[in-house]
Amino acid sequence: MFEFLKGREQKLIESIENGELDTLGPLLNKFDEQSLNSPVHQGQTVMELAIHASQPHALALILSKGGLAETRSSTGEPLTALALAQTNSLPLLSVLLAAGADVHQPDMQGRGLLQLCVDNCASNQLPLHLSRLQQHGADLNSYPALLVSALQQFDQPLIQFLIKSGCALPELPASIPAESITYANRLIADYQIQQQFLQR
Repeated sequence: MFEFLKGREQKLIESIENGELDTLGPLLNKFDEQSLNSPVHQGQTVMELAIHASQPHALALILSKGGLAETRSSTGEPLTALALAQTNSLPLLSVLLAAGADVHQPDMQGRGLLQLCVDNCASNQLPLHLSRLQQHGADLNSYPALLVSALQQFDQPLIQFLIKSGCALPELPASIPAESITYANRLIADYQIQQQFLQR
């Protein structure tokens, strides 16, 4: 009996890692909710295995079968933080947020998801991640370092995204380049005009 269960779990692990959804679905039906949210392999739940394997579709299927997006990883981290540490992070993060993961839950070091995005995402991917977090209730103004960092680097696409998302200009250090401040103020003026027009 033990060998049978062990073999079933191995098939489950392989189908997750390989993204074999046709195989995974029937296998998941043989596990109750408690089993899906308990460690199955080296202390990891099936959700954690799907995240490490960068299999967002498998992750979505597991969550639809009773997996909980609020489950902690084997290291105690939120699954959202674990997702952001992966190369293919946006689809994984999107699946977790859609399943009810808490957008305000910090990692073990007290870092929020906004900061984790800055720490882990490439500059061209950062606005996409921030936008997804904002869609699920994150307040970009709660982390003013986002805009300060963008201004310091004169990252025009990120500055534009943050201001168009409603970010206010925080108190700025003297090290911010003048061209960044000029660019930001122009964007803010344009944004305010657009908002006034929409309110008419």
